[in-house]
Amino acid sequence: MMYTETRLFQIFSEYLNENGCPDKPGFMLKKNHTQRVMKLSRMISEALGCSKEDVDLAVLIALLHDIGRFDELRILQMFDSSRFNHAMYGAAMLFDQGLIRRFQEDDRYDGLIRKAIENHNRLAVEEGLDERTLFHCRVIRDADKLDNFHVKLTEKVGDTFAGTGISRETVEDSRISPAVLQAIRERRCVKLADRHEPLDYYVCIMAFAFDLYFPCSYAYVIEKDYIRRMYEQFSYHDPRTAEQMQEIFEIISAYVKAKAEGSGYDQTDMSENHPQ
Repeated sequence: MMYTETRLFQIFSEYLNENGCPDKPGFMLKKNHTQRVMKLSRMISEALGCSKEDVDLAVLIALLHDIGRFDELRILQMFDSSRFNHAMYGAAMLFDQGLIRRFQEDDRYDGLIRKAIENHNRLAVEEGLDERTLFHCRVIRDADKLDNFHVKLTEKVGDTFAGTGISRETVEDSRISPAVLQAIRERRCVKLADRHEPLDYYVCIMAFAFDLYFPCSYAYVIEKDYIRRMYEQFSYHDPRTAEQMQEIFEIISAYVKAKAEGSGYDQTDMSENHPQ
């Protein structure tokens, strides 16, 4: 028997109050992100006709997928995925230190939950997973990416990349690294090691569209108009950069449209306001 979504988030909040760093920039961003990813995971799994057990599992995985981020913020004073693998760290916290029992008494799902968390931020899902585990890896990866679009559109640049020194001004003065542009032209996600310019970080998020799995996820991106909004949120001071960003926008928009065709997506009320 799993806890309700409300109770799960209450337990999560209690844990953060005891172990988090609520005074650090980025703390509330990640806490709010977690709650929205829970709702998105429910939306995706219900849209796909999952059993109640699998819907509840998807919500639990979403709750825990970024639990390592809060230690990352506490330890590094910033978010830096190149130096801190929050997914592997969080999975170790939960399963090597026994923290998972605070959120789920039944250990039957431990292996599946761990794999979903460990794989949620990888460039590609590891091979050899059973069908059910692979499905949950795909749900959390889609839900996480969908909310990352929202975060990059609604949060201040300095909070989104807490501790990096990236600001709106540095993004608008930025250029695009050649490897990042090449990734877009090849319709693939951007490798973290290829991000060298401030704007690369935003293009990297836009490129998440190449790794969504479910047609309903692509349809959600279209409904929210995420790609156009991300493209238009900045002024690009360098003319060459402006041309490249238009190219990027056109490539990703066409890709998303093609993937969403025939999805049968049924609009779900997914408020983009921060949870109260």
